[in-house]
Amino acid sequence: DEALRAALADADAEVRLAAIEALPGVAAGDLVPLLRDPDARVRAVAAARSPATADQLARMLASADPGEQLAALAVASEAHADQIATLVGVADPALRAAALARLAAVAPDRVPVDAIARALGDPAAEVRRRAAEVLASAGSAGVEAAAAYLADANEATAAAALEAVAAGVHPRRRHLLSAELRRRAGLAWHALAGLRFLPDGEPESRFVRAAATDTFVRQRRIAFHALELLESPRVVRRVERALRYGGARARGDALEVLSNLGDRIAARMLVLLHEPGAIEERAAALGGAAALPASRATFLADALRSDDRWLRTALAAGAARVGETANAETAVMERLLALKRVPLFENLNLDQLEAVLRLARDAAYLPDEVIVREGDPGGELFLLLEGSAEAWLDYGGPAARQLSTMPAGSYFGEMAILDDAPRSATVVACEPARLLALDGESLKSLIREMPEISIELIRVMTARVRAAERRLLAPRQGR
Repeated sequence: DEALRAALADADAEVRLAAIEALPGVAAGDLVPLLRDPDARVRAVAAARSPATADQLARMLASADPGEQLAALAVASEAHADQIATLVGVADPALRAAALARLAAVAPDRVPVDAIARALGDPAAEVRRRAAEVLASAGSAGVEAAAAYLADANEATAAAALEAVAAGVHPRRRHLLSAELRRRAGLAWHALAGLRFLPDGEPESRFVRAAATDTFVRQRRIAFHALELLESPRVVRRVERALRYGGARARGDALEVLSNLGDRIAARMLVLLHEPGAIEERAAALGGAAALPASRATFLADALRSDDRWLRTALAAGAARVGETANAETAVMERLLALKRVPLFENLNLDQLEAVLRLARDAAYLPDEVIVREGDPGGELFLLLEGSAEAWLDYGGPAARQLSTMPAGSYFGEMAILDDAPRSATVVACEPARLLALDGESLKSLIREMPEISIELIRVMTARVRAAERRLLAPRQGR
């Protein structure tokens, strides 16, 4: 037994696992430390055999060490339900997710549904997913708590609420989903109709146009998500892909299928949203299915009263007059639009861009000052907000060659935030320059917390690879 107990502390995880299995009688003091083992397999086996007392687990759950709290959660029982519930609000997203999962497993009848429903708005995708699962398992009370978040302006929160309602048991479950589908389709139509009054290229409306476009895309996406939960997800996804990327025939077939999905009014709204033709004609065909703005003034008044914070932020940003000091909203919108000009981020919505923006820092450079140097490690993306810069090969050397001049609005170093390759050129400020710098390691951390961002980044990278392949094939095909 002494040799086996010594093996519990062996550096090799396989040895520790074998020792746990071989010990005939295990004392609490032997296995409780292994609940914090770095190897997940060791933690799982130790948890299964741990004779830790209720008092020991209570102390571990109250610890300031997230690793110890996670270990205790693995074996906590219904007796610890109140302590587990308090961990739903801690700072560590992994701990929040684990607490939600354990609470549903050991005390489904004691789930504090209102507190869990607030976790539908958590910034971490895994926490939102766990919260939706817990609410769905809590019966009608859980569904009703989730339903309060269906109308949330944040897309991720609304999507999690939809998932909870769809997976739960409630007599009005389909009605709740159908009503939200119709409401979101109406909001998409409202934003699309408002865009008519915001001409592209009109400087004074660029913030509101960006926010209205984001609103349209977001509401349309939530509507299709609700439709997936009401109908076959596979069919709805095929329809949506055909509408976004298909040719005329594929789009026509998709619209025919769409007209038979969901309730009749919502289906018509979505079909008209995607049909070809003048928007005025399609809007007229809606009848009274959606309340649409009749003028620019009406749309802006609706935006000001709405719960869409990006529309309200855009309106406040556009309120500054020429010659006045830019307000805080103007600075936020300017930076968000600067990020959106970077192909790597062009498909992110404003909520996701805001999360990226929180990682950025302002940087200023004097004329002839080097911003990045050829051959140095690359770990930041730079957006040129003001001034101009030049890119050089062999800068300051005998074979110096200027590659390009970059005006305000340009960006460089976008690939450096995803790999560790050295800088391929030196970039020098031509005049006083103000930049936005985004640290790659911080972005990677954000992606781990919000994996939905990575999907959009992968789409951009895939498009680049395909474009490069087409360029390589073009000369061969011309032979």
